[in-house]
Amino acid sequence: MYVQTSMEYNLKRIMGAIRVLSSDIIKAPTSADQEIDLTPWDLQFLLIAPTKIGLFYDHSLVVNQIERLRHSLSSVLAFFQPLAGRLKMTENEDNNVSCSITCNNAGVLFVHAAIEDTRDVDIVGPTYLPLIVHSFFPFNGARNYEGISKPLLAVQVTELVGGVFIGFRFNHVVTGGKSMWHFISSWAEISRGCCNQISKLPSLERCFQMIFNFLSSQNHMLNHCDDEELNPSTRLFHFTKEKILKLKYKAKLEFGMNKISSLQALLTHIWRSVIHSKKLDPPRRSLQYVPNRCLGDEPLQSDEKLKNKYESWLRNPSIRISSTINSNTFAGNSSPWFDIYGNDFGWGKPVAFRSIDLQVCLPYKTLEAMSYDPNFMDAVSN
Repeated sequence: MYVQTSMEYNLKRIMGAIRVLSSDIIKAPTSADQEIDLTPWDLQFLLIAPTKIGLFYDHSLVVNQIERLRHSLSSVLAFFQPLAGRLKMTENEDNNVSCSITCNNAGVLFVHAAIEDTRDVDIVGPTYLPLIVHSFFPFNGARNYEGISKPLLAVQVTELVGGVFIGFRFNHVVTGGKSMWHFISSWAEISRGCCNQISKLPSLERCFQMIFNFLSSQNHMLNHCDDEELNPSTRLFHFTKEKILKLKYKAKLEFGMNKISSLQALLTHIWRSVIHSKKLDPPRRSLQYVPNRCLGDEPLQSDEKLKNKYESWLRNPSIRISSTINSNTFAGNSSPWFDIYGNDFGWGKPVAFRSIDLQVCLPYKTLEAMSYDPNFMDAVSN
């Protein structure tokens, strides 16, 4: 039985402030009519929510700019055909299913909305992410496996007082961080008048087909999730370049290593504060970062390690569920290498980005404890 969470209830209350001006399905000019098998790395995201990316622009839209966005979205989908498709699940005789992407050009969702009495300071100013921001994204409460019938990409352009917020919902089974930003930058490239061509084409290659028991994994998720796990609090921490360099230098001295990246130093700093705030035993294993291999994302692992990981997954298949968010697992996404602020759709670059910088999603008590951790907050600029 489906139980409505408190966040979903509150969202329905504030959604009344959002006026939907139009809602359309945008398709590519032509269909590729292709089917793409999914890898183990893709399949593990079936039961979690689609990824949200939000960009805020200090610019008021005019009428023809919405039409330009629709037209350029259709043009860029010609190069990113999987995003215009749907997931396909084929039931087998042994009660297992195989999952793939069918590039049938069913289209992506494009929503044009507006909200009154909401300004940029209401979005980027608060310490905790305002609940109203969730209403700037379509498909709240959805899960990636619903891509069987729902669009794999949904975009909502929301006009605010003196600005515009573009909210993206990417199905994480189909795309990873690198490919999401590749799509956004390609769309912006066409939208600002760079013909109907993009400077870099995506890779659509896949490894092999997977067969797994989806229903048992879905039932496990429904039986092991509570409201706090599904809807953790979100707090924003800002780290300047100078602060990160100090963390990097400190890590090099502590571990006696010269090759430590800024990202590794920052994630380790956060992880230590989480361990301290949740009163857990110090970790004995190092962090490992592996991005999604969808639409051209390349893992930071050797081919041999990746092959061994996939073969191990074949012997013991598993799919991520939301309850892992409240376990002793620390997961990070996105990367400071992505060209976030270079996405100009024709009216200038974004002035705010809602996904990292640094957005931490944890139970409220843990986030509050971190804010009183002097060792952690010494590196935080806000």
